[in-house]
Amino acid sequence: MSKFNLLYSLFLIFVFLFLINNSIKSNEYQTNQIMPDKPEEGTEEEKSGLKEIDLNNDGKINYSEFQEIRQRRFNRLDANNDNIITQEEFEKRNYKFFSEIDENNDRYLSKLEMFKKRKKMRNILE
Repeated sequence: MSKFNLLYSLFLIFVFLFLINNSIKSNEYQTNQIMPDKPEEGTEEEKSGLKEIDLNNDGKINYSEFQEIRQRRFNRLDANNDNIITQEEFEKRNYKFFSEIDENNDRYLSKLEMFKKRKKMRNILE
């Protein structure tokens, strides 16, 4: 291999690496433009949901607060407070939930009924 070919190959490698480096920097710039460092503020509904769970009002949800919410959900299902959820208790709670959403009492849920009560459904299905 001649010196010229060797220099030409090294030149091509240099150009290739230069182009790749600029491409990576360009993509990082574009990513930073699309995804800002600071997340957007939540909606008012999300903020009120956080306030409901954030029992000590420090703007954060710690493990004990999270466990407290889980315990409340369990307690809603455990109608007789025996720390066991039976199938009857579970079905009773779901029947009550279904009845609240079924506004026209036709024993069917329409899309409109489900849409109107989507927050309630999201809470019960979690």
